[in-house]
Amino acid sequence: MRPPRHLRPLLLALCAAVAGATGVAGALAAPEVPPSVPPPAPAGAQAVAPALALTPRQVAQSRLHYMQHCMGCHLADGSGAPDKGIPSMQGALGRFLAVPGGREFIVQVPGVMNAALTDAEVAQLMNWLLPQVSVSTLPPDTAAYTAAEISRLRQTRPLDVPAARAALVAQWAVEVAR
Repeated sequence: MRPPRHLRPLLLALCAAVAGATGVAGALAAPEVPPSVPPPAPAGAQAVAPALALTPRQVAQSRLHYMQHCMGCHLADGSGAPDKGIPSMQGALGRFLAVPGGREFIVQVPGVMNAALTDAEVAQLMNWLLPQVSVSTLPPDTAAYTAAEISRLRQTRPLDVPAARAALVAQWAVEVAR
């Protein structure tokens, strides 16, 4: 069950404060994040995709959302557990953006579709995550996700996620061979 929208900031602040942050303002500005959570993107990330630039507060919120909604399966560094069917995001998300249908796919996977986040929060999380785990493969002209785009993409989903992923990965091979 999702808390009412007007209570979410208060609950987030309360959770962060209880977890050891120094006060509510400090919790919202910079929640404590274990060192294993992906660090800020390398210096080249901003040059690679300036459209994805976020404010320090948005970065802190996105890191917290990653911990709450992604890290349980994809692990702190985005490596996942490929032997258990949880794909690694390291270097892969940027490749999805380079093939038709890939941009849509990475927000239509079950973990994103079922996340208790608003469309704006998902857009912000994706805009933070892409350079965190895929700066080396991120197309330089990558456009930032928007809440409207996420809302539209969340209306549909692949019937067979592993098959859809396999088809997109096969397209990478074609692109690399060119």
